[in-house]
Amino acid sequence: MRKKYCLPLIMLVFLSLSIELTFSQTVNLRVVFPSNIDSDKLSISYDNGKERKEIKPVIVNQEWVLKDSLYDPYSHIAFYYVNDPKAKIIKGCGFWLSDKPAEIIFHGDSLSGGGFLEHYTSLNVMSPKDDTPKEPIDIHISQAWTDMDNYYMKNAREFNVNQLKRDTFECKRNAVIEKVLERIRIYPKDYFALDYFNSSVVSMRSAFTSNYLLSYFNEYFPDSLKNTYKGKLITEILKSKISSKKGREAPDFNAKSINGDEVSLGTLKGKYVILDFWASWCAPCIKIAIPKLKEIRQKYSHDKLEIVSVTLDEDYDQYQNALKRLKTNFIDVFDGKQIVKDYAVAAIPQIILIHPNGTILYNREEENDADLTKLEGILKNMLQ
Repeated sequence: MRKKYCLPLIMLVFLSLSIELTFSQTVNLRVVFPSNIDSDKLSISYDNGKERKEIKPVIVNQEWVLKDSLYDPYSHIAFYYVNDPKAKIIKGCGFWLSDKPAEIIFHGDSLSGGGFLEHYTSLNVMSPKDDTPKEPIDIHISQAWTDMDNYYMKNAREFNVNQLKRDTFECKRNAVIEKVLERIRIYPKDYFALDYFNSSVVSMRSAFTSNYLLSYFNEYFPDSLKNTYKGKLITEILKSKISSKKGREAPDFNAKSINGDEVSLGTLKGKYVILDFWASWCAPCIKIAIPKLKEIRQKYSHDKLEIVSVTLDEDYDQYQNALKRLKTNFIDVFDGKQIVKDYAVAAIPQIILIHPNGTILYNREEENDADLTKLEGILKNMLQ
């Protein structure tokens, strides 16, 4: 066993899609937490190579055990401990797991100082400090990342009212991604470089087009990595992003609302359709996007416009409680994973506007329309 100190991670919201593979192995992990941990503040994000799960662990006698299938060479688990619910950045501790029985013991002083799980002893796990490309890539981008991070912390509250500051932040984020792409070229055959590409490039909004990133991926990564689950996932995400761009024909979908009604572009034919992707735990969704969509809902009749609200929530009770608080008048879809997949939703809130003829008129991510003013302008021109 080795004693280590966990590096802070930044929690990114990104999509994991299900791609069927013909093999799987098993992950077996035992975790021991400090006696002073508050389980209500703890969340776990686990990616087994086939799907990403958000877990609220049941801790018994300070222990929690994970047993699950493994669909790639490694799975990834991250522990997030939220001391301050108003924090803009959530720090966590991440590890890669193989099919070897593993153990993580967080020490009693883990929650002191930084307030997140940072001191631990481990067996058969890999962290960013081990022999992976993550640390040299982190070092290479550290200055650009710090610059972006500091600017965000100082100016984030003004992004919705100050276009210049928002654009400046986007430039700083593009600089980070450019440096990541520079460094990944050195490690094209390493699975961890592939993972880094997925989490820090594909899943982040940037000026780099999906066409460019797909070409980059195909050029630098070998077939052995392209054919892993994560490699196939990256290809599918980028192709879906390309197909959901403004001006393209909107992918059709079939789902059921929470009221049991069939929902598809066919059932909504002849109307403008807004697809709203959100979750009860997404602060910008709750504070910015949904209030604006409620205003839009009141302006336009149902015979002209429908809003289909697709949640990324996995806990139905938590989702229902959020709906009761928000009091929306949308078509609500709970289990909409296929729609999320088809529209390549990697971060939320994400909003798509579809013309009655089936063409995508607006893509919030593409438009960089944080406060939805561009969406309002398009609807005003079309419907008034």
